[in-house]
Amino acid sequence: DKSTTQHPHRKSSSGPVIDLCNSDDDDREPTDDNVKKPSARMLRGVSDVVGRRPNISHHTNFQKFTRSGGKSFVSFKPFNKNIIYKVKVPGIELAGKLVIQRNGTGLQKVAFCQTWKDRAPWFRSKIKGVLPSHVSLVCKNSTCLDVPNKRSDNYGKKPLHTNLVKWNGVCSGGTYKKSGCSQQCCSTTWVGGIDASNVLKLALDPFESVIEVQIQLDGQCIHEDGKVIGQLRGKEREKLVEEVMQSKFSPKEFAIDKLVKADPETLITKNRDSMPSSPLQLYNLKREGKKKNAAEKGISCSRSDVANILNVITRTKKMDIEDREKLGDYTTDLLGIARTVCFYPLNMILHAKPVLYLAGYLSDNDRLVMSIDATGGMLNVRNTEVDGRIQHTFLNIQASECVFDNETAKEYSRDAFSPMKVSERVARHHTAQVISEWLVIVKNDVEATMSSIHRSKRKRKPFRPIAVKMDCALELLDGTLTAFRHQHHVKFSAAYSNCVVLVMLWYEGRIRDAGSDGRRLIATECYDALMRVAPSILKQCKAHVFRAVDNYPKNNKSDLPEEMRLWNKPFQILFSRVATVMTEVGSVSHVIARISVVVSILLRKHIRGCGVFDRRTKVKSRHSAEVAKSHAILMDRVIREQAQMIQIEDKLTFEELLKKEIGKEAKMGSENKFSAHHVSQRVIDVMLGNGRRLKPLPVAVTYLRAKTNGGKEGTVAIVYIHSPYGKDEGGKEIIMPQLLWGVSVKVNLPYRAGIVPNPLYSPVAAKYLLTNWLSRIGLWSQSTIDMLNFVRDCRTFPDNNSMEGFIKHQKYGNSTLSEDLKDFPSYISKQWYNSVGDGKLFAEQCDSAPHVVERRRKKVTSVKTKKEDDDCGEMMWKKTPGSIRGKLKDQKDKMLRALDAGMSLGDFEYTEKNSTVMCRILQRHASTLDMNFMGVDTFRVWFKGERRNALKNHWVNIIDNFHDKYVGK
Repeated sequence: DKSTTQHPHRKSSSGPVIDLCNSDDDDREPTDDNVKKPSARMLRGVSDVVGRRPNISHHTNFQKFTRSGGKSFVSFKPFNKNIIYKVKVPGIELAGKLVIQRNGTGLQKVAFCQTWKDRAPWFRSKIKGVLPSHVSLVCKNSTCLDVPNKRSDNYGKKPLHTNLVKWNGVCSGGTYKKSGCSQQCCSTTWVGGIDASNVLKLALDPFESVIEVQIQLDGQCIHEDGKVIGQLRGKEREKLVEEVMQSKFSPKEFAIDKLVKADPETLITKNRDSMPSSPLQLYNLKREGKKKNAAEKGISCSRSDVANILNVITRTKKMDIEDREKLGDYTTDLLGIARTVCFYPLNMILHAKPVLYLAGYLSDNDRLVMSIDATGGMLNVRNTEVDGRIQHTFLNIQASECVFDNETAKEYSRDAFSPMKVSERVARHHTAQVISEWLVIVKNDVEATMSSIHRSKRKRKPFRPIAVKMDCALELLDGTLTAFRHQHHVKFSAAYSNCVVLVMLWYEGRIRDAGSDGRRLIATECYDALMRVAPSILKQCKAHVFRAVDNYPKNNKSDLPEEMRLWNKPFQILFSRVATVMTEVGSVSHVIARISVVVSILLRKHIRGCGVFDRRTKVKSRHSAEVAKSHAILMDRVIREQAQMIQIEDKLTFEELLKKEIGKEAKMGSENKFSAHHVSQRVIDVMLGNGRRLKPLPVAVTYLRAKTNGGKEGTVAIVYIHSPYGKDEGGKEIIMPQLLWGVSVKVNLPYRAGIVPNPLYSPVAAKYLLTNWLSRIGLWSQSTIDMLNFVRDCRTFPDNNSMEGFIKHQKYGNSTLSEDLKDFPSYISKQWYNSVGDGKLFAEQCDSAPHVVERRRKKVTSVKTKKEDDDCGEMMWKKTPGSIRGKLKDQKDKMLRALDAGMSLGDFEYTEKNSTVMCRILQRHASTLDMNFMGVDTFRVWFKGERRNALKNHWVNIIDNFHDKYVGK
């Protein structure tokens, strides 16, 4: 057994510890009397290997010894004080830091400038590169000496140095006493600076000269073994704090990065001068940086949140006054950004004067389009009544919708302007009343801003946006309507929606047979009629409406009726098609008629006209395309007739219906209901055949798909026609039956009833479409935005995507998010900073927008010219089928024929506008052949006719196999 002598100053340990540095193969587990005690020194050798650094024992001129107390020290070679270390420095670095007086060709006096506070850090940073790696400087004094001809004779002794500008000090290893050691560890002293000749060079040419900075070392470095030496103070510490705050790395990653890039010899001598020594130190530096940033914002940890908020508000007001005075504006209204700050109940309103002026200017010119939306998950105050309940409501402007005409905005204005926040409300409650109160404050502040800037030159005009977009929350719509309405306007969203439906039906009834000149007059008249009952066009976001309808069968499975859970996939497809119709079709009457087709499918208990099926009936693999085409033609005629029937052509009839609707709201108030679905009910009755001499509209094609049980039972497939309209290659709408597959019923053969049960019969789904969406068509219809764009020659986007992107950036795209959302004072300070930055960015974008538009217009023109040349070339290679491009065209046509055949069988769905879907279909087919098809980008180039070289052989084989499968050889 091997034994280890226990150190007299260390306590014993109960557990066994194996020495990783000195163990060998013959060691056994030690007993209680024979135990190695835990110590960090045990892993010293292992750490050198793991850290990829040489051991300090390999350092030259080194000696290790132990003093009383058991501490180990490292002694380095004594310094020769006659050796001078020098480094060259550009003279411009000392410009403005030294005051030099000349006497003819010589020097008279040298002194430090009073503003040069970081003299010691500057000297250490310049001289550090030429010193031995184990030396860490501590500056004790810095001074400017008398010139040599005025200096005393030093009692006849030889001067110790030649420096005129002098720094002196010791090594950091000798600045403190070591515990358990009676004498100082390190006796190194140093003196350095700039001699007279270099000071004279600096005086003669301070900008072009290069001077020498020198240092002399004396004594001997004796450092405790493994002890870190060095300082991180002053400007060097502030610089590192700034680096840590700006770095994207965590403190640990930042420390690793510094250690990896450090000199290995510096690491083994434990010199951490101007360098972080551990992640813990970097965490402290980051904490210092956060405190510094908070102090710059006027926030102190020693004060309460209320005091900090008041301090931040005062500070932002002072900064606002300074900015205004620079522009010659000495007004003091609407200073800062905080308009209302209340905690019980929570209500904070933030907006600044410059952005209000922009909103007021656009409103005066009838070009203001605004977006409003609310979100959570930003600010939070834990363990309070508002914990997790704070909501932020934003009011934004997307300038591209306001400053460009329709054509320019549509083609060239993408990303020309960034979304700009006008106002923000932070509160717990999110009701129509509080939204209205907030918008009234914004309205009053905008009007006050315009009066303050223009004074008597401006004719008073109320603040009113021409359109406001929002999500599907009625609280936002009701609050906006209440805030901007006048006495003659409707009060509630139900009456607004009903009036919009009447106006749009009148507009569509009159514009149907009008010429191009008369259309604008009709549109203007109808727009003015709508403005008589509403202050603005209030539009629900197209994307929100689509998601709400599309996700209904997906996200509410627990509340769905049995038929929707059983046939969930067909219902998902059907509702997705309905969402497309709702958001893409720009006519209220046609939307009502087309969705009525789907509602009539959901309200049919039976599918008629299925024929007779018996044992002699042949089993089919697909439906009859001719029958589906004839049903689509009939359906198109019925849709057009019913759309025309519900349109209003007579002005007296329109005025009477509108007056009746306004009177109903005045009588019922908030109890007034959305009633647009009553219009669609008449259309649905016609399609269901509810009436004399009416036949139900055929909406499905049936065929016998399979026979079972020896021909006694059969499976009847039902292919629904939910819309008669498709699109050709140019995007033009044509009669093309849109089919819904995957639904079937089992019957006993022979079956002669002529009708089959409708598996998609669902009064719940029909009621959802009628009461939740068709009744509110005035809130989400695209037709109001189309009419606005036509009348005002603007490009109002139908969705709220710019607002969604703005909110996403506020929540996730900010590099200082954790500090900005830490508390209310930090958030107010950040929003003030953002308001200033957004204003400057908007000014820059206003200057560059015309040039961006012109550059994009030229680019589009050149691309169109090139495309026309390519089209001419395409006509030539169509006539030469043997050419490469002719083969590419043939392969494309072959693929399209196979895709059409496969879609008619119900194997998949696609549109020629979506090349990605087509490519995915071919990729899935290729996987069944254990082959790989081309990627989406390559497929898109080939499909557009832009490919110049032939397809790969295995791609051609996949297309041929796909064609043979669905079309045949």
